[in-house]
Amino acid sequence: MQNGDENDVAKDPAGYLGNFHRIKQPTEPISELDFINVFSEDNKMQKIMNLIRFIDKDKNGFITTSEMTDILKETYPAKLKDKEFKHLYKPFCSIQNPILLDYKRFREFILHYAT
Repeated sequence: MQNGDENDVAKDPAGYLGNFHRIKQPTEPISELDFINVFSEDNKMQKIMNLIRFIDKDKNGFITTSEMTDILKETYPAKLKDKEFKHLYKPFCSIQNPILLDYKRFREFILHYAT
């Protein structure tokens, strides 16, 4: 940094500033049936899959459960904002690394019951 550049902030090429912290929101668990009904009433699976493909750069079929939660809460803010649904991910998580979600199996499960 040159003198006089005290307003410059170092960031990585992706734009991360290094001070991101997830704010804990109070949530209540959502039942499997209510979760599926969100998709039955307004199926936005194409939008969700586009966001997933953007995140899954190496196309390995997995994203983190936190990433999926963020995608779903962004896609259905009114219905899922204050809901906890990570417990519904368990059957679709990797055995070796339980924070990794097999999103293709998760999608098939939702589409099977939501249609």
